[in-house]
Amino acid sequence: MSVENRPRLRGVSYARVSTQDQVSNEDGSKREDASPDAQKKRCQNFVDDHNNSSNSRVIYEIIHHLSDEAFSGKNTNRPGYQQIWGYIGKREIDFILITELSRLTRSAVDFLNFQAHCEANDVKIIIINMNIDTSTLAGKMFLTVMVGMAQFERELTSERIRENTFSRLINDGRINGSTETLGLDRDPFRKGHFIPN
Repeated sequence: MSVENRPRLRGVSYARVSTQDQVSNEDGSKREDASPDAQKKRCQNFVDDHNNSSNSRVIYEIIHHLSDEAFSGKNTNRPGYQQIWGYIGKREIDFILITELSRLTRSAVDFLNFQAHCEANDVKIIIINMNIDTSTLAGKMFLTVMVGMAQFERELTSERIRENTFSRLINDGRINGSTETLGLDRDPFRKGHFIPN
């Protein structure tokens, strides 16, 4: 099918990095590996490759690229995410394009709500690093399992950090990146250490 005869789908690409450390290098310049700019470029390359393929049945057109820098994927309190939600509800787009599932969310409940919102408004979710069609039952099931794994990984990491921080306080009197805490004072003889008050 020629390019002229293929239907056009309009959509948005989305990028997210969770911490300021992932956004910037030590000198303040933007990181290039997983930065929102790098994710945007991957999305555009994906669309270009798809549109130039003789096997593609539709033309994808990215009308906006949205990103949330230094926002966690554990909830939906992100301006870019909320903007996408609005586009979906107004039926202004046909697809959402992301590089990885974890860029969109790390919460199974949030993903299921997002997926239901997309389905209700005929919006397709495209994830570059997974070859999944969200319009099929198998695709939906696989994505649900994957986002559940992402949530488990996030919660496991948080638990490890809490345990390590507590262990470090008990064994060495140190608190990672903390100022004075109720019941503890800075140790005047050991920098970065605390003593019970």
